[in-house]
Amino acid sequence: MIPYGLVLGTMNIVFYLSLSRIPLGVAVTVEFVGRLAVAGFGSRRQS
Repeated sequence: MIPYGLVLGTMNIVFYLSLSRIPLGVAVTVEFVGRLAVAGFGSRRQS
């Protein structure tokens, strides 16, 4: 449970630090693409 919390905390810190360097839309898109890729590769049905 503690490693999961550390990973989430680190992810949030890195995300907020990225906002000082790149626009909000780009940062959110990059974050979402990772989740979308995991969902796509993890799906059983191919489209």
